[in-house]
Amino acid sequence: MSRSRFINVVVSIFLILELCGKGYADQSDFSGVEACLDKIWDSISSTSESSRPISVLNLDQQKISEIEGLASAGGRLRMIYRLKGAYVLQVRKKDGGTSYLYIKRGGNECKVLRHLDVGANRYLNINITAAKLRFAPISRLGEDFFNQIWDSKQDVVFDVPSGFVGKVQCGGGIFLLKRESNGGLYTWIPDSPVAPKEWKYEWVWDGASSSFFVAQNVDSGVRHAFVSGLTLVPNSEGAETITCSCISNGKQRYEILTADGRKVVYVLKLSHVGHSLKE
Repeated sequence: MSRSRFINVVVSIFLILELCGKGYADQSDFSGVEACLDKIWDSISSTSESSRPISVLNLDQQKISEIEGLASAGGRLRMIYRLKGAYVLQVRKKDGGTSYLYIKRGGNECKVLRHLDVGANRYLNINITAAKLRFAPISRLGEDFFNQIWDSKQDVVFDVPSGFVGKVQCGGGIFLLKRESNGGLYTWIPDSPVAPKEWKYEWVWDGASSSFFVAQNVDSGVRHAFVSGLTLVPNSEGAETITCSCISNGKQRYEILTADGRKVVYVLKLSHVGHSLKE
């Protein structure tokens, strides 16, 4: 990411200085946790590429207890998210709040457990229907939008561009923002120097938050279906509804029903998520 993209950095999340530096919750080696997650993650049947409940993961109970103890007294590990730069562990605290810990991914990273402080009355609003995630939106409790995102590779939190609020994490590093002045939707790629670009569609279902949805062209009025990475589904003109099935062999299957009774089946290769808009 270019240096200019981080002018709006508002929080630096416990950066690891040199190798392990400051900000870790514990100096124990958690490489075994990463190795276990890497091994079994894609073998678990799910409609989500980016999240797994702890109940389906074969983690050592001693490690789970250690993680819970570091996060919060009496807390329970509930969910793990897989981002490009880290596994994020969500712990539900005894008082009902949420704590986040993370383990950096990649062979050159120190495998310690680190705290992720998102601020008071805030939470990670990760879109579990989206694939190939690097960033994690941060929302205030009770709000359906976000003004900040955490970069799992760079370990920083920064603002969305001024004059916009974040609405949808589409996957593949692509976001939909809403312009505050006119309510229009704009595409935004945080690790690109390009400013948010107007998107010529509007939601059929107001406030859609999933990465797959039906949207209507503001000029022609024609509806199309979109899937992870803001990929337009071919031949989906007149789309009314869209559903998805479990991921299999790195692919996700969608079914779209149109106003004229057609059923369109679209299979998305997850390795391609985000490529079409970035090219």
